[in-house]
Amino acid sequence: MEEALIRADVGVTATDAILESLRRQKLKPEDLGEALRTELVGILDRIDRTFRFSGKGPSVWLVAGVNGTGKTTSIAKLAKMLQDEGKTVVSLPPTRSALRRSISSGPGRNASTST
Repeated sequence: MEEALIRADVGVTATDAILESLRRQKLKPEDLGEALRTELVGILDRIDRTFRFSGKGPSVWLVAGVNGTGKTTSIAKLAKMLQDEGKTVVSLPPTRSALRRSISSGPGRNASTST
């Protein structure tokens, strides 16, 4: 389980804390999955997920993560939400090669913009 958590980018400190908590609970193997879920949700519930906007100029957010985990979909949903609130949204392509093409071809070709 330790290796799986670290490979999932949970982090060494958080992994150690989770495993220690699970050990203290002396769980049956069949209860381990639900206990792990409870631990992870408990950690995530304490995180401040508030988007903060710059008082001056544009706000910039970098979204990073493992391939196939929904970053692009989440960015699209966030952009739609912000557009619905009347904010201007400019997003760059999610891959380095697409970003290079966008930058070299000038604004408007691969970047999406809304006012």
